[in-house]
Amino acid sequence: MRDHLAGTSWKTAVITGAGSGLGRALSVDLALDGWTIGIADVNVEGAECTLDLIERAGGRGEVFRCDYRISTRTGEMLWFHDEACVVSDEKGKMLFLQGVMLDITEQKRAEAAL
Repeated sequence: MRDHLAGTSWKTAVITGAGSGLGRALSVDLALDGWTIGIADVNVEGAECTLDLIERAGGRGEVFRCDYRISTRTGEMLWFHDEACVVSDEKGKMLFLQGVMLDITEQKRAEAAL
């Protein structure tokens, strides 16, 4: 990914799902390369945590709240909420991600029916 972005003259990215998991890892990684990150996630607390990690790494970002959905091969729209945390070693190097992904499709359908 870094090779693909190396020639980019602007360094701003909005990352959905940035409050946890892979979105968080990508956000922090890009911030370490000088990118300004727009952090979007249904989990505002997770997004704020990602912002804190970015700022502690010397980067800049801003939290946005949004839901995200995935279209299946059959065209059905599913809504997801994921929560994860980065597990790091004592030097702060990321070892792995630990967390869960929750299907919130029924909750979103119930909200839409109101």
